[in-house]
Amino acid sequence: GHTRHDWPGARDEATLASALRIEATVARTRGGVLVEVQLRSVAGHAVPTGDVFRALVVVAQDARRPLDERGEPRAAVARLERRFRSSRDGLREVGDDRVPADGRARIVRLALPADCAEVEVSVEWQAVRPSAALARSLADADVRRLVWTAVRAVPPD
Repeated sequence: GHTRHDWPGARDEATLASALRIEATVARTRGGVLVEVQLRSVAGHAVPTGDVFRALVVVAQDARRPLDERGEPRAAVARLERRFRSSRDGLREVGDDRVPADGRARIVRLALPADCAEVEVSVEWQAVRPSAALARSLADADVRRLVWTAVRAVPPD
């Protein structure tokens, strides 16, 4: 594979951002706020590519009140990744929700509470899950990159 010294590739924010076209829309629904994020690969391959543990993490968060009364995030999260299950023959792929190579959109729908007035949407690339990085003493900066972020006002009722 590529070493990170000779090829910026997946770890370089500009390269990552140029591999994707991302749009986010926000709408009111009966029960709350619906955030729809459309991601398209313009790289000619699925995103993220390379190591099987890589993922894109799509987050929609209340921009004005990021935490609730209990200190929990007022956010919704989706991980776009290949999913594996252990089998007798080793790991077997059981799902793949990455952004497809053929230019079709991967659409992520995230729900937020009705009292949200402004939404911050972000897409982050992760080399491994943050918990695994911590266990291996890997620096956060080495395993996560912010690819895209935007703030969207929630339309009035």
